[in-house]
Amino acid sequence: MPSCPISPACSRRYIGPDPRELGIFNLNNRILFTHELLDDYTSVYTSSETPFTAWVTVTSRRYGSHPSIPFVSEGTFRTAWFAYVNIQDFAKDMSCPKCGPCPEDVIWDGISLGFSKKHILATLRPPTVSDPEAPVRPNGYVWKQQVFPDATLRRLLWHVIKGCKGGSGIREKVVDSDDNEPQHHAMAVKVEMERVKAIPEVLGELSRIDSYLAALFDQHFGLTKVFAGIAAPKVYIKLFFQASSTANGNGAKGLTARVAGS
Repeated sequence: MPSCPISPACSRRYIGPDPRELGIFNLNNRILFTHELLDDYTSVYTSSETPFTAWVTVTSRRYGSHPSIPFVSEGTFRTAWFAYVNIQDFAKDMSCPKCGPCPEDVIWDGISLGFSKKHILATLRPPTVSDPEAPVRPNGYVWKQQVFPDATLRRLLWHVIKGCKGGSGIREKVVDSDDNEPQHHAMAVKVEMERVKAIPEVLGELSRIDSYLAALFDQHFGLTKVFAGIAAPKVYIKLFFQASSTANGNGAKGLTARVAGS
Protein backbone atom coordinates (compact mmCIF):
# COMPACT_ATOMS: atom_id res chain seq x y z
CA MET A 1 0.00 0.00 0.00
CA PRO A 2 1.42 3.43 -0.92
CA SER A 3 2.11 5.73 2.02
CA CYS A 4 0.38 9.08 2.31
CA PRO A 5 2.82 11.83 1.24
CA ILE A 6 1.14 14.43 3.46
CA SER A 7 0.94 12.58 6.78
CA PRO A 8 4.07 12.13 8.93
CA ALA A 9 5.90 8.85 8.48
CA CYS A 10 5.34 7.92 12.13
CA SER A 11 1.57 7.99 11.56
CA ARG A 12 1.84 5.13 9.04
CA ARG A 13 -1.13 6.32 7.01
CA TYR A 14 -1.74 4.92 3.57
CA ILE A 15 -3.55 6.03 0.44
CA GLY A 16 -6.71 4.09 -0.31
CA PRO A 17 -10.22 4.29 -1.77
CA ASP A 18 -12.85 6.57 -0.25
CA PRO A 19 -16.14 4.64 -0.17
CA ARG A 20 -18.13 7.50 1.39
CA GLU A 21 -20.80 7.21 -1.29
CA LEU A 22 -21.43 3.67 -0.05
CA GLY A 23 -21.80 4.86 3.55
CA ILE A 24 -18.47 3.33 4.58
CA PHE A 25 -15.51 4.95 6.34
CA ASN A 26 -12.07 3.58 5.46
CA LEU A 27 -9.69 3.62 8.42
CA ASN A 28 -6.19 3.51 6.98
CA ASN A 29 -7.03 0.72 4.51
CA ARG A 30 -7.27 -1.74 7.40
CA ILE A 31 -10.78 -1.55 8.89
CA LEU A 32 -14.06 -0.42 7.37
CA PHE A 33 -16.73 1.26 9.51
CA THR A 34 -20.24 2.07 8.39
CA HIS A 35 -21.36 5.66 8.74
CA GLU A 36 -24.42 4.37 10.56
CA LEU A 37 -22.26 2.88 13.33
CA LEU A 38 -20.13 6.00 13.77
CA ASP A 39 -23.17 8.29 13.61
CA ASP A 40 -24.83 6.18 16.28
CA TYR A 41 -22.13 7.06 18.81
CA THR A 42 -22.27 10.71 17.76
CA SER A 43 -26.00 10.74 18.43
CA VAL A 44 -25.62 9.00 21.79
CA TYR A 45 -22.71 11.19 22.87
CA THR A 46 -24.47 14.46 22.08
CA SER A 47 -27.70 13.47 23.84
CA SER A 48 -26.36 11.85 27.03
CA GLU A 49 -23.20 11.40 29.08
CA THR A 50 -21.89 8.32 27.25
CA PRO A 51 -18.10 7.76 27.26
CA PHE A 52 -16.28 5.57 24.76
CA THR A 53 -15.83 2.76 27.27
CA ALA A 54 -19.54 2.38 28.00
CA TRP A 55 -20.61 2.57 24.36
CA VAL A 56 -17.96 0.10 23.17
CA THR A 57 -18.92 -2.30 25.98
CA VAL A 58 -22.59 -2.22 24.99
CA THR A 59 -21.81 -2.65 21.30
CA SER A 60 -19.40 -5.51 22.01
CA ARG A 61 -22.18 -7.33 23.85
CA ARG A 62 -24.43 -6.94 20.84
CA TYR A 63 -21.71 -8.40 18.64
CA GLY A 64 -21.41 -11.24 21.15
CA SER A 65 -24.31 -13.01 19.45
CA HIS A 66 -21.97 -13.48 16.47
CA PRO A 67 -18.74 -14.89 17.95
CA SER A 68 -17.09 -14.98 14.54
CA ILE A 69 -17.37 -11.19 14.21
CA PRO A 70 -15.97 -9.54 17.37
CA PHE A 71 -16.17 -5.79 17.78
CA VAL A 72 -13.04 -3.64 17.72
CA SER A 73 -11.26 -2.45 20.84
CA GLU A 74 -12.00 0.84 22.54
CA GLY A 75 -8.77 2.42 21.30
CA THR A 76 -9.42 1.44 17.69
CA PHE A 77 -12.97 2.76 17.74
CA ARG A 78 -11.85 6.01 19.36
CA THR A 79 -9.28 6.52 16.59
CA ALA A 80 -11.86 5.78 13.91
CA TRP A 81 -14.51 8.06 15.40
CA PHE A 82 -12.20 11.07 15.79
CA ALA A 83 -10.91 10.57 12.25
CA TYR A 84 -14.50 10.37 11.02
CA VAL A 85 -15.83 13.47 12.79
CA ASN A 86 -12.75 15.41 11.71
CA ILE A 87 -14.04 15.40 8.14
CA GLN A 88 -17.70 16.01 9.00
CA ASP A 89 -19.46 19.23 8.09
CA PHE A 90 -21.79 20.14 10.94
CA ALA A 91 -22.85 23.42 9.26
CA LYS A 92 -21.58 25.43 12.24
CA ASP A 93 -24.25 24.05 14.55
CA MET A 94 -21.58 22.75 16.93
CA SER A 95 -19.88 26.10 17.57
CA CYS A 96 -20.69 29.04 19.81
CA PRO A 97 -22.62 31.78 17.94
CA LYS A 98 -20.64 34.49 19.76
CA CYS A 99 -17.17 32.96 20.19
CA GLY A 100 -17.04 30.90 17.02
CA PRO A 101 -15.46 27.45 16.70
CA CYS A 102 -12.44 28.38 18.87
CA PRO A 103 -13.59 30.19 22.06
CA GLU A 104 -10.95 31.77 24.25
CA ASP A 105 -12.22 30.07 27.43
CA VAL A 106 -13.81 26.64 27.68
CA ILE A 107 -15.39 24.97 30.72
CA TRP A 108 -14.53 21.30 30.20
CA ASP A 109 -15.69 18.49 32.47
CA GLY A 110 -15.52 15.51 30.14
CA ILE A 111 -19.25 15.12 29.46
CA SER A 112 -21.81 16.48 27.05
CA LEU A 113 -24.60 18.25 28.89
CA GLY A 114 -27.73 19.82 27.48
CA PHE A 115 -30.78 21.45 29.04
CA SER A 116 -33.87 23.29 27.92
CA LYS A 117 -33.77 26.99 27.02
CA LYS A 118 -36.34 27.71 29.70
CA HIS A 119 -33.59 27.15 32.29
CA ILE A 120 -31.39 29.88 30.81
CA LEU A 121 -32.30 32.71 33.17
CA ALA A 122 -30.64 36.01 33.94
CA THR A 123 -29.51 34.59 37.28
CA LEU A 124 -27.62 31.69 35.68
CA ARG A 125 -23.93 31.85 36.59
CA PRO A 126 -20.98 29.46 36.33
CA PRO A 127 -20.54 27.31 39.46
CA THR A 128 -17.16 28.91 40.16
CA VAL A 129 -18.62 32.40 40.68
CA SER A 130 -18.79 33.45 44.34
CA ASP A 131 -21.93 35.17 45.53
CA PRO A 132 -21.13 38.52 47.20
CA GLU A 133 -23.67 37.70 49.92
CA ALA A 134 -22.28 34.23 50.62
CA PRO A 135 -21.30 33.63 54.26
CA VAL A 136 -17.60 33.73 55.04
CA ARG A 137 -16.42 30.99 57.39
CA PRO A 138 -12.96 30.88 58.93
CA ASN A 139 -10.73 28.01 57.94
CA GLY A 140 -8.67 28.04 61.12
CA TYR A 141 -8.29 25.05 63.40
CA VAL A 142 -10.93 24.76 66.11
CA TRP A 143 -9.25 24.31 69.47
CA LYS A 144 -10.49 22.27 72.43
CA GLN A 145 -12.59 19.74 70.55
CA GLN A 146 -12.36 17.22 73.39
CA VAL A 147 -15.50 16.06 75.15
CA PHE A 148 -14.16 17.62 78.37
CA PRO A 149 -11.91 20.63 77.65
CA ASP A 150 -10.66 20.61 81.27
CA ALA A 151 -7.34 18.73 81.21
CA THR A 152 -7.47 18.05 84.96
CA LEU A 153 -10.86 16.37 84.68
CA ARG A 154 -9.67 14.25 81.77
CA ARG A 155 -6.59 13.15 83.74
CA LEU A 156 -8.60 12.23 86.85
CA LEU A 157 -11.26 10.45 84.80
CA TRP A 158 -8.61 8.46 82.96
CA HIS A 159 -6.99 7.52 86.27
CA VAL A 160 -10.31 6.26 87.66
CA ILE A 161 -11.29 4.27 84.58
CA LYS A 162 -7.81 2.79 84.18
CA GLY A 163 -8.15 1.11 87.57
CA CYS A 164 -11.29 -0.78 86.50
CA LYS A 165 -9.73 -4.16 85.76
CA GLY A 166 -11.76 -7.28 86.23
CA GLY A 167 -14.24 -5.56 88.51
CA SER A 168 -12.34 -6.36 91.69
CA GLY A 169 -12.85 -4.06 94.64
CA ILE A 170 -10.23 -2.16 96.56
CA ARG A 171 -9.78 -4.91 99.14
CA GLU A 172 -9.19 -7.62 96.53
CA LYS A 173 -6.72 -5.48 94.60
CA VAL A 174 -4.63 -4.79 97.68
CA VAL A 175 -4.73 -8.43 98.79
CA ASP A 176 -3.83 -9.63 95.29
CA SER A 177 -0.64 -7.55 95.34
CA ASP A 178 2.64 -9.37 96.00
CA ASP A 179 2.98 -9.61 99.80
CA ASN A 180 6.57 -10.77 99.41
CA GLU A 181 7.44 -7.37 97.97
CA PRO A 182 6.55 -4.69 100.54
CA GLN A 183 7.37 -1.93 98.11
CA HIS A 184 4.98 -3.31 95.49
CA HIS A 185 2.28 -3.77 98.10
CA ALA A 186 2.65 -0.21 99.34
CA MET A 187 2.58 1.11 95.79
CA ALA A 188 -0.61 -0.84 95.03
CA VAL A 189 -2.28 0.59 98.11
CA LYS A 190 -1.20 4.12 97.22
CA VAL A 191 -2.42 3.91 93.62
CA GLU A 192 -5.76 2.44 94.63
CA MET A 193 -6.32 5.05 97.34
CA GLU A 194 -5.54 7.85 94.89
CA ARG A 195 -8.09 6.39 92.52
CA VAL A 196 -10.71 6.20 95.27
CA LYS A 197 -10.04 9.81 96.29
CA ALA A 198 -10.43 10.96 92.67
CA ILE A 199 -13.91 9.45 92.27
CA PRO A 200 -15.82 12.12 94.27
CA GLU A 201 -13.90 14.89 92.53
CA VAL A 202 -14.70 13.48 89.08
CA LEU A 203 -18.33 13.05 90.07
CA GLY A 204 -18.56 16.67 91.19
CA GLU A 205 -17.03 17.99 87.96
CA LEU A 206 -19.33 15.84 85.84
CA SER A 207 -22.35 17.10 87.79
CA ARG A 208 -21.51 20.66 86.76
CA ILE A 209 -21.20 19.62 83.11
CA ASP A 210 -24.01 17.12 82.61
CA SER A 211 -26.21 15.56 85.28
CA TYR A 212 -26.91 12.47 83.18
CA LEU A 213 -23.22 11.68 82.68
CA ALA A 214 -22.62 12.24 86.38
CA ALA A 215 -25.40 9.81 87.29
CA LEU A 216 -24.09 7.31 84.75
CA PHE A 217 -20.58 7.58 86.16
CA ASP A 218 -21.79 7.18 89.75
CA GLN A 219 -23.93 4.19 88.78
CA HIS A 220 -21.04 2.20 87.34
CA PHE A 221 -17.86 3.73 88.80
CA GLY A 222 -18.98 5.27 92.08
CA LEU A 223 -17.61 4.38 95.51
CA THR A 224 -20.46 1.96 96.14
CA LYS A 225 -19.50 -0.13 93.12
CA VAL A 226 -15.79 0.08 93.90
CA PHE A 227 -16.09 -1.21 97.47
CA ALA A 228 -18.63 -3.85 96.39
CA GLY A 229 -16.26 -5.09 93.69
CA ILE A 230 -18.90 -4.86 90.94
CA ALA A 231 -17.45 -4.64 87.45
CA ALA A 232 -18.61 -1.88 85.12
CA PRO A 233 -19.95 -2.92 81.69
CA LYS A 234 -17.37 -2.68 78.92
CA VAL A 235 -19.50 -0.25 76.93
CA TYR A 236 -19.34 2.33 79.73
CA ILE A 237 -15.63 1.76 80.27
CA LYS A 238 -15.11 2.45 76.57
CA LEU A 239 -17.38 5.49 76.73
CA PHE A 240 -15.51 7.21 79.54
CA PHE A 241 -12.13 6.16 78.15
CA GLN A 242 -12.97 7.98 74.93
CA ALA A 243 -14.33 10.94 76.87
CA SER A 244 -11.05 11.24 78.77
CA SER A 245 -9.00 11.21 75.56
CA THR A 246 -7.07 14.29 74.49
CA ALA A 247 -7.90 13.63 70.83
CA ASN A 248 -10.83 15.00 68.86
CA GLY A 249 -13.93 14.11 70.85
CA ASN A 250 -16.52 13.99 68.06
CA GLY A 251 -16.63 10.20 68.16
CA ALA A 252 -17.06 10.10 71.92
CA LYS A 253 -19.75 12.78 71.73
CA GLY A 254 -21.69 10.63 69.30
CA LEU A 255 -21.26 7.61 71.55
CA THR A 256 -22.42 9.67 74.53
CA ALA A 257 -25.54 10.72 72.65
CA ARG A 258 -26.35 7.12 71.70
CA VAL A 259 -25.91 5.89 75.27
CA ALA A 260 -28.00 8.78 76.59
CA GLY A 261 -30.77 7.96 74.14
CA SER A 262 -30.82 4.28 75.02
